[in-house]
Amino acid sequence: MESQANIRMLKAVVIVLGLLIILSIGVIAVTVFRRLTDSGPPPARLVTAPATTEVPPNGTAEASSDRSINVALPVFGHRKVELPPGARLVETRITGDRMFLRARLLGGNEVWIVLSLLTGQQLGSFELVAE
Repeated sequence: MESQANIRMLKAVVIVLGLLIILSIGVIAVTVFRRLTDSGPPPARLVTAPATTEVPPNGTAEASSDRSINVALPVFGHRKVELPPGARLVETRITGDRMFLRARLLGGNEVWIVLSLLTGQQLGSFELVAE
């Protein structure tokens, strides 16, 4: 009698664990499907930038007590960044509200291009020349 009770208990545990495994696989499948088919606009990013007296053009700046501003980045659409002829992109870095692109030129020199993440515009560039 005691072994039948143990077998029933074991069967119940196996059934419950099997159901949990099937439920977990279903949740994973639904999550993957939703992420693959999501075509909505990208979420606004929050960037902590040094406090300035200017307010971004979209007017979404909020001052905080630590002298920084939390800015919801506007969606600025498609921007074209032109690299010098023959240049090859080597590295990208993001610091605060700036993106830095490092490209290697044909002659072996490098150029750094600075972009604003708030507006998507090119702020400037500088070329590193080996002498």
